[in-house]
Amino acid sequence: MTKHRRIILFLLLVALIPRLVSLVTFDFIDSGGGSDSVTYISLAHNLFTGRGYTEFGLPHTVHHPFYPIMIGLVWQLVGDLLLSAQLISCLAGILLVVPVYLMTSSMFGRRTGFLAGLMVALFPILVYGSTESFSESLYTFLLISGLAAGWVSFRSGQFLWPLLSGIFLGLSFLTHPLGVTYLPLVVGFNLLAGRRRLWLKERLRPALLISVAFIITCFPFWQIGRASCRERV
Repeated sequence: MTKHRRIILFLLLVALIPRLVSLVTFDFIDSGGGSDSVTYISLAHNLFTGRGYTEFGLPHTVHHPFYPIMIGLVWQLVGDLLLSAQLISCLAGILLVVPVYLMTSSMFGRRTGFLAGLMVALFPILVYGSTESFSESLYTFLLISGLAAGWVSFRSGQFLWPLLSGIFLGLSFLTHPLGVTYLPLVVGFNLLAGRRRLWLKERLRPALLISVAFIITCFPFWQIGRASCRERV
């Protein structure tokens, strides 16, 4: 086992323990004072009981669908909607240390990457947020994974990483609307950074792959959203 893998396993373990404690200790819904948690759980319930992506009998076009879809899938296994939402947030919060470590260690070295991962694993707000039934924990993991894969695609030039970057960024957008704002940043960086004389050969391909992967990931949502809007007009 390489040292990178040992560090990642250690960070995952450190992130796991406080989140399990938080999951067992805190058991209430929507501490933020709004109704998003209730909406996500209601959307998941309606979607997986044959009522479609609806709320109060109408197509829902405000909250993006990936988090409710994940809640519904886990619900089939555990049989509890609130627990399903919390487990998804908890798992995403634990896994967040992986892209943070990989991106930071690639930029600033292994020691800095380890410290960044340790901070993410133990930071109280991230620990607590990882056990709430909000989309932010999942969104943060998907977004940072997309940014990390975009950075690795710039550094490595391999075919897989820009595809992963586009997919993760697409999934982050399907979790939270702000995810789309990072696409031009990652594409622009991959397109414009580096040596200009090799721009067409080295930089254009990953920029296009990131964009295409993002579009393919989000295309079904856009189509369904258009159809829902037409029904409501």
